[in-house]
Amino acid sequence: MVLRYLISSILCFILMISCSTNTNNSWQNNMSKISKLTCEATQLRKARFALADSIRHFQDSMLHMAEAKPSRAKHWESELQTMLDRKTMLTSESRDLADTIRNELLILTNNMTVDEKRLFNDSLQSRTEKMGCSQ
Repeated sequence: MVLRYLISSILCFILMISCSTNTNNSWQNNMSKISKLTCEATQLRKARFALADSIRHFQDSMLHMAEAKPSRAKHWESELQTMLDRKTMLTSESRDLADTIRNELLILTNNMTVDEKRLFNDSLQSRTEKMGCSQ
């Protein structure tokens, strides 16, 4: 009877260790996925900001040049519309990506304690910096 109890205790212990190892591997796999998504979001943000700067510069140029060359106004308006369409597309992509990241983080960190979430956040930030995606 004692031997049976001892063997079942050892098996339970081994099972608990194997489950915690799988959870850690799952956490690492998810960390990799979240890191890639975060890096992609950072790149999209930089692209949006660069495009916004270009649009502002182009609009300023249009104001100054439209008086000097009215025949080119249609061309500039067309170029500006292309930039605005690109802005709409980037904004939509960013919003969709942000929703994906938010959902992944909720699933992943739902059962974590506050300290575990802090550790996760620090690990995520460190990993994205190593990937060259600093914010």
